Amino acid sequence: MESHGIIQNRQFRTFLTVLSVAFGVFLILLFIPFKGGQVALIAKDISNILFSLIALWVFYVAWSSSDANDVSKRIWGLFAVGMLLWAAAEIVWAYYEIILQIETPYPSLADILWIPGYFPFFWGLLLRYRMLNVRLDRRRTALLILTTAVFLLASIYFVLIPNIVEFDIARLGESLLNLFYPLSDLALFILSTLILFSFEKGRYAVTWMFVAIGFIAMSVSDLLFPICPGTDFITPMGRSTLFRS
Repeated sequence: MESHGIIQNRQFRTFLTVLSVAFGVFLILLFIPFKGGQVALIAKDISNILFSLIALWVFYVAWSSSDANDVSKRIWGLFAVGMLLWAAAEIVWAYYEIILQIETPYPSLADILWIPGYFPFFWGLLLRYRMLNVRLDRRRTALLILTTAVFLLASIYFVLIPNIVEFDIARLGESLLNLFYPLSDLALFILSTLILFSFEKGRYAVTWMFVAIGFIAMSVSDLLFPICPGTDFITPMGRSTLFRS
């Protein structure tokens, strides 16, 4: 699998197809109203672990197949480290809910793993954007500003303001995490959107478009799920855990 043409690899396209089918089954299990919601809960936790491990495998393969002198090897390695931490966090989260059958503490060991997992992704995305060294035209600049502004305003109104208003010094850890996660998702969204709008056509561009869209989808889902009524997959403090992987 070549790092500059991963999307052209037949095995990788087959993998994407299987992954899409698995994700569809996951969504069906998630929203079917099983009695007590236990089946959906287990499906969510197991799927999050599987998807994060698959993402870890993809990043590892991209890292191992990159030339040692290629900066991309460093970027894929950073992504692999970040996803390894997030996969471990998903396992911890599932242990609380499936094995111990208790509500996951907040903060918990899972958060201790999730928090540092963001920083390799920040670093890798920043390196990728700096490597592009492109100047956006007016149309792309306008789309970038509009997209970022919409996400920023939604994050401020639906997530940041409520969490700031409810900030409780007696629950300092929870309150700080409630600010850290949306701010971190906002940073991932901005960096990913910059990369998405900066690439031109080409096999390498398509590969990175998949990566950027993945980060954008995760950031948007983290914003949407705390404000969507009728879901059982939100922590007591309002932080979504569904698409953390």
